[in-house]
Amino acid sequence: MPPLLPPDIPVLAEAPFRVELALSGPPPEHLFPWLEPRVHESLLLSGGAHPLSEHSYVGLNPFLVLSSRGGTVTLADPGGTTIHEFSGDPFRTLSLLTRHYRRTAGPGCPPFWSGAIGYLGYELGRRLERLPSSTLDDLGLPELYFVFYRHVLGYSHRDSTYTLCGVELAGDGQGPRVEVEERIRRGLRADGQEALSPPVFRPNNLPVQLQSNFSRSGYLAAIRRAQEYIREGDIYQVNLSQRFQTSFNGDPYGLFLKLFRINPAPFFAYLNPGPFQVISSSPERFLSLRNGLIETRPIKGTLPRGRTPEEDLANRQDLLKSEKNRAELAMITDLLRNDLGRVSEYGTVQVVDPVLLESYTNVFHLVSVVRSRLARRKEPLDLIRATFPGGSITGCPKIRSQEIIDELEPTVRSVYTGSIGYLCLDGSLDLNIAIRTLILKDNVLTFQAGGGIVYDSDPEAEYQETLHKAASIREALAATVQVQD
Repeated sequence: MPPLLPPDIPVLAEAPFRVELALSGPPPEHLFPWLEPRVHESLLLSGGAHPLSEHSYVGLNPFLVLSSRGGTVTLADPGGTTIHEFSGDPFRTLSLLTRHYRRTAGPGCPPFWSGAIGYLGYELGRRLERLPSSTLDDLGLPELYFVFYRHVLGYSHRDSTYTLCGVELAGDGQGPRVEVEERIRRGLRADGQEALSPPVFRPNNLPVQLQSNFSRSGYLAAIRRAQEYIREGDIYQVNLSQRFQTSFNGDPYGLFLKLFRINPAPFFAYLNPGPFQVISSSPERFLSLRNGLIETRPIKGTLPRGRTPEEDLANRQDLLKSEKNRAELAMITDLLRNDLGRVSEYGTVQVVDPVLLESYTNVFHLVSVVRSRLARRKEPLDLIRATFPGGSITGCPKIRSQEIIDELEPTVRSVYTGSIGYLCLDGSLDLNIAIRTLILKDNVLTFQAGGGIVYDSDPEAEYQETLHKAASIREALAATVQVQD
């Protein structure tokens, strides 16, 4: 990796801008397709009655694409032309870019007003620690993918209003800003005029036949092997997952919308790098950093919503009383406290809420809330390096759990259990844990579901939990199938 960024990357004009569109209109999930989004344009969508579901964001007019795979880092323009390619550390490159483009927002901008949207794949952990690499990489996707945008359209769920913020490149003039404003206004008008005839998404006319990378007996055997490691004292717990895949030739954004309607959550994301698409319906925050304050909210413990009010209340109480789930959550919370302690001001790491029950459309989750203050002279990428991948989807201790995951899971996780979100030009960030996340490539749709394995786990119950976690995805897939006459 060269000591500095290449001189031919795009240069920003000095001052960010903000445009109060003074428009209320349809929510962003409905507006997005009317914007006729291009390759690399993306949506970070929040939904549901959740305290974190305050803003949604659309990334528009990209100017730089950063990706990495197998130690090769690539900087490209949005059309796919390589600007620079080299062997190096993708985390360092991302850090250099965010520092190079650092700007301060003007008053009135939403939390994310300009910067990069993308993902950190699970296997990037191998760039941070010496870990084995024996799993089959049959997806062949970038391990890191972030896109820097001129413009971000922010939506306030509280006020139901849009604000356009962003930056311009040196030499841009007013053209890109005028063009994006016209796209937005045209999209808002089109949605209003066609309210009774929403965009028609291409249906899936391939049979939904889910296949796992495990047989049932194979997954149960992997759980038992993990429990042997626990008995031998290697680990306290480990997260194991199975991957499902099916043929799919429908519109991926149509599937995204169906998932959102079934189970809205705070950290939905739709990314379109071109050769593949990523759909995430995650409820879990990995990291938030704003004004030096860090927050992480690990999830450990899941039970389905009840079919009746009485069953719903019983499941809620059972989850809160579950010693197994509370113990898992406590272990992961402690792991994350230690991770944050590596980059936080001494004495600032606090467990604000050790056990919090959150309710979603189809499940209950147990969550903890941990906060701290980033140490002086530490950068946002130092925080990511210290904590990635999230402990809630590896296990404890983290490195040994990652080694066991590599041994027991047959294929790469890729985006699944990595992180998706934004890095703002002012140094703030918000990243999810990419659970309930789908990848569409070459008409094959893949997604994974897993759970934490501990000493007294019941293998059959753990297997059934993975099936339940995949239920909303199966339901959305079934709804995309074209009915044959």
